[in-house]
Amino acid sequence: MKPFQFAVLLPLLLSSVWAQPSRNPQATASQALSEQRRVELRQTLKAQGAQALQGRPQVMGTPAANRHLSEQERADLRQQLRQQRPAPRQERS
Repeated sequence: MKPFQFAVLLPLLLSSVWAQPSRNPQATASQALSEQRRVELRQTLKAQGAQALQGRPQVMGTPAANRHLSEQERADLRQQLRQQRPAPRQERS
């Protein structure tokens, strides 16, 4: 009976010891530092996103029928399409 109790209790004891959190203060400090960096980065990205949204016109709330491009915007789009279009092949006779 004693060997059976020993065989059952030893793995339970070892698993509970391994399950304990690390008491290494450097590990917790580095985790706190990385979490702080994540929070700062998230706040910076949110601020940049808000600035970008303020700088461009709001077209998401307007119906498609009310969205019109200016003459200059249409000319720019035509120019971009011409640049992206592959050059036409010349046929040999």
